[in-house]
Amino acid sequence: AAVEPRAALASLVKVSALANGVDVEVYHNAVLDVPAVVEIAELGAANDFNEGGTASLGAARMASEGGEEVMMAQVRTASVDLVASEVFGADATIDFLKIDVEGVEIPALRSSLELLGRGGVRDASVEFGPAKRWAESEQHGVAGANPAAAVDVLHKIDAAGYDAYLTWGRFCVPPLNATGELADEAFARECQLEL
Repeated sequence: AAVEPRAALASLVKVSALANGVDVEVYHNAVLDVPAVVEIAELGAANDFNEGGTASLGAARMASEGGEEVMMAQVRTASVDLVASEVFGADATIDFLKIDVEGVEIPALRSSLELLGRGGVRDASVEFGPAKRWAESEQHGVAGANPAAAVDVLHKIDAAGYDAYLTWGRFCVPPLNATGELADEAFARECQLEL
């Protein structure tokens, strides 16, 4: 299964999968830990003002940034837990979970804690940070996208029995050390996390 908030990209994911002999159910939703309707810039904006996906809570409208009009579309949210349960069943195990949600990875990870808590994911890859995008998400009405929430969700993932590793440059390090404190100082500084 795949979840993609932009209609054009959701269609491209489906077409690409079918062209490669894979039947994938594609959900046209935004991943978030609360049910909501978010607005997101339509594909094709000439600038990167929406960073490809940072969503805002609210109704569809035209936004203006630097004199350019950008069409904003309404998209319903869905949690990772809900999509996994609908597609695979309540007790299924997912081989690989990939989350790349441009600034709302903390709420997206929170939306998968039930699945993770029962050991329902074998492996995962999550684009995580930087704090600048979390701040932008919170400015757009997405609650819980901040450094304190990042530490909390990392602790919950650790408590669920998963080993988390962060790639930083050429290095792959665990974000939490044996005492449950953040281990990588460079990552902590970049994401404004308290050591």
